Amino acid sequence: MNRIKILLIIIFGLFLLTGCDNNTAIAAEDFVDYMEQNEYQTTNVKSQFSNYPQIKNVFIAQNNDMTYQIEYYEFTNDDYAKRFFSANRNIFKETKEKIKARTQDDKDNYQKYTQTTDKAYSLIVRLDNTAIYANVKPEYEEEVDNIIFYLGY
Repeated sequence: MNRIKILLIIIFGLFLLTGCDNNTAIAAEDFVDYMEQNEYQTTNVKSQFSNYPQIKNVFIAQNNDMTYQIEYYEFTNDDYAKRFFSANRNIFKETKEKIKARTQDDKDNYQKYTQTTDKAYSLIVRLDNTAIYANVKPEYEEEVDNIIFYLGY
């Protein structure tokens, strides 16, 4: 009987890990708070996009030594976020560098694309009407991935 209970718990746990992607997009304020708590310097750069009314918020988060940045975008709706994701994914794919690794994940409200070359680790991820973008040196891949994970993306 105990084996059956353990097996059911394991199956249920696996179902939760693989079958229930209930990610929720974070608000701009939450992005800023999380990044600042982790010693990133954040800057509101929305004014640079004033000609694009479909963009609600844009924040840049730079690590302490300013060697890379992670960008957060919030759009007025999912369609604009999807277009932003597709445009950046296509730019990454057009690289002249030899691609060492590439991943892609597409779901209803979630899209993620990563690519690694000798010179760059590139990431674009969309969740609902938000997107996170990074194009960093490969040595920062793990740091960027950890931040994306903890943000729920």
